[in-house]
Amino acid sequence: MAAQGASERVNLTEGEASGYLRLMSGVRTSRMIPPILLAAIVLGIACQPERRDTPSAGASEKGRETPPRTQEARERPGFVETSLRADPVLIGISHADSTLGVRFAPPAGWPPIDPALFEATNRARDSLFATTDRLVSRPVRMYVDHERRFYMILATFSNWPAPLDPYAAFAGYGAVVRGRGPDVEVSERTFRHGRLDIHQLFISNPVMVNYRLILLREDRLPVQVDYLLPRASYELVSGAIEASIASFERL
Repeated sequence: MAAQGASERVNLTEGEASGYLRLMSGVRTSRMIPPILLAAIVLGIACQPERRDTPSAGASEKGRETPPRTQEARERPGFVETSLRADPVLIGISHADSTLGVRFAPPAGWPPIDPALFEATNRARDSLFATTDRLVSRPVRMYVDHERRFYMILATFSNWPAPLDPYAAFAGYGAVVRGRGPDVEVSERTFRHGRLDIHQLFISNPVMVNYRLILLREDRLPVQVDYLLPRASYELVSGAIEASIASFERL
């Protein structure tokens, strides 16, 4: 019941909903699941990294850590150390996830999503896109500001094929996302934050904005992080999102 009430508070206009769902082709939505959230899941599935044959040097078959290589071998070109500050006023409670191998804090006022809505969203994902593709991410944590329709989603690639190098797979990721449609704008950058290499994309269309992070490490599975919000709210919440990004650290 709580999840249904939450979805009633985030009803969208017809124009907003059509803008979010423009990313989806022939998808029927559920009244329980806000369109922006379902669109985010679909976008994550549709924009898969490239398949390359370059083997991963540090990932074991299930993504568990393996002994580190030399410092020279672990350094990746294009990932320049960047100074980020996690303003404690703008972020919420810190969470440590040993499965994902990271510690992080969502923006302040974005609590964990109702478990019923989380399960409904993943069921919708599974039913709409019944796939065993090992390059498709699956949400494992979600945080939400229901009143303002802001979402943070953390997803993992639990079936990632061990020989595939995540750095090589995501090298052309921006072009893949740009190919989703003529109204999708994408800017991207790569940088190093502490012991994490981060491929960041800023994805937008006329009604929605998506900050997407791909967290890369030599010896762990990649992690996908999405911050979803209406485009009109971007300036209001961009500082909190950047503070949340700065809170990420490797365990």
